[in-house]
Amino acid sequence: MQIYLPNSTNFGKSEFNIISMADNHGDVLGLPQVIKTMQANSDEIIGNMESKATENILAISGDYFINPSKKTMLTHPHKTFGDIQYSFLQKIIYEVNKFFGKRNNFHTIYTPGNHCYGGGDDWLYSRLFNAPNIDVVMSNIDLKKSP
Repeated sequence: MQIYLPNSTNFGKSEFNIISMADNHGDVLGLPQVIKTMQANSDEIIGNMESKATENILAISGDYFINPSKKTMLTHPHKTFGDIQYSFLQKIIYEVNKFFGKRNNFHTIYTPGNHCYGGGDDWLYSRLFNAPNIDVVMSNIDLKKSP
């Protein structure tokens, strides 16, 4: 991903703030704590958020999902595990984006891990390649021959 700061007129200094989470393995119960921790420690972890030369990234680095195509929930038999996990992911992205504010450069980058492909890759591709607010980073795949 190429980072371009269109509003930056100062070539001397830019900031690149990354908030990262990894290996959730489908556990959505702890996600509200991510927002609370970020808000409570924003001065220490984000720095100069207001600058036009600041790029803000939420990085979801592998294994956010687990068994995303599985449907065995008694409370929502028509939904997959991935549907529930994806709903929480969108809420996290919304809250972090709201925290940074629309005027700041904010991106979410998602890199699937091996557990994200549990049950095949159809669910993952159908949801994430057209998902709003998420840039998906993958390597070593063949989208034409994938099952």
